[in-house]
Amino acid sequence: MATILHEIRSIRIEADSACRAWYQIKIVQIREGYLIYKSSGAAMSKPNTEQYFRKTLREAEDKFFAILNTKIRRQGPRKYRKVSAYIEPPQLSLFAGP
Repeated sequence: MATILHEIRSIRIEADSACRAWYQIKIVQIREGYLIYKSSGAAMSKPNTEQYFRKTLREAEDKFFAILNTKIRRQGPRKYRKVSAYIEPPQLSLFAGP
């Protein structure tokens, strides 16, 4: 099991449907690179979890947004809305000028 250094980004979306379907997607940094976790489920079901490894943050963010866009831009009866989101604040440089 990989040691998580910190969470970079996450979002939870839910459907306005009878089964209350949801997705949670997040990027975490590990020593070897980045993991993208995707969990999905419904109100009365056990969550399904998948994870993907990417070497760079750029690749991880590309995968994150590809998963997210397939859910929020779909043309089906189930429409998702954002419930919560987290984005890591940018690092401040100690040597930044005024």
